[in-house]
Amino acid sequence: KSLQQLVGSFKLSHYNEYKSYLSYAMLVLLCVIINIVRGIKIEVKSVDSHSQIGLGNRENPLNALNHKVSKSPASICAHKSLQQLVGKCYSYEVSPILTFPTFGIRFCSSLYMSHLLQLDRYRYRLCPFQNVTQHEKENRWNSYKGILGVWSHWVYNEDYTEFMEGVYDGGESCGETLRFVTVKHECGNKTHITNVTEHELCQYQIQLASPLFCHNVFKKVVYALDSQLQRHYLQSEQEYENHILTAEGLKQERQNILLKWGCLHETCRFDNLKQCSMQYDVKEKQYQKLYAEYTELKQILTDNGLIMPNK
Repeated sequence: KSLQQLVGSFKLSHYNEYKSYLSYAMLVLLCVIINIVRGIKIEVKSVDSHSQIGLGNRENPLNALNHKVSKSPASICAHKSLQQLVGKCYSYEVSPILTFPTFGIRFCSSLYMSHLLQLDRYRYRLCPFQNVTQHEKENRWNSYKGILGVWSHWVYNEDYTEFMEGVYDGGESCGETLRFVTVKHECGNKTHITNVTEHELCQYQIQLASPLFCHNVFKKVVYALDSQLQRHYLQSEQEYENHILTAEGLKQERQNILLKWGCLHETCRFDNLKQCSMQYDVKEKQYQKLYAEYTELKQILTDNGLIMPNK
């Protein structure tokens, strides 16, 4: 009797395992059939596209959403060749890949599995020098559709000679902070988004490729300036070569040029008020130290008759 029970349980376990494998096989077969009928490749993960807003009209893409934003796009502050990107938008879809731990393999494109299993799928839309939006394409009552950021400013390299990345901030609220996006530019044979990541909660990074970004003219700040500021920029470099300006002095001159151009944006983000207060105290101490050195130097010059007391 014990032997019969053992054999029976063995058969039952194999039957259940066979039934499980059969279910997975049927689901895979269903995916293949749908794939054939719909004519969609299995390895699809993302979709890149671009379009002209309003069929060629340069309307503001913000009007397409019923969301309020607290700011308007800033000046482009870039080479005039990039003006051709204004009024165009580029989309990128991100879909999760469905996996089964039992097999450890991927199957079926999320492009149509999302219709079958209602998986999340996001469409990011970048309108250069205007805004970035996100659409959650799952049909549910609280699916997200909103603005991640509005064009704000450039981030420069340490010497203020090159454009590094663009910042779109002031997006919709995300808890106690606002969403924002950084856009990195890379060389490509066509203008399209190559990748989108959310490296931290509500902080996104987009990689935008374009033939425009293959040229050194785009990367260098000096080529984007108007003729007057360009002369000032080149003159400061010549003064540095002639040892009239120090490296720090040259950097300060470049900052002043960007300020005159209206394209220097310095921001500090703090997680809380305590961090902001601590940073303020540090800056206040630095200021007091510099002011004391200035006062001491001024007194030395006055004592030696090099400057008048009231100057």
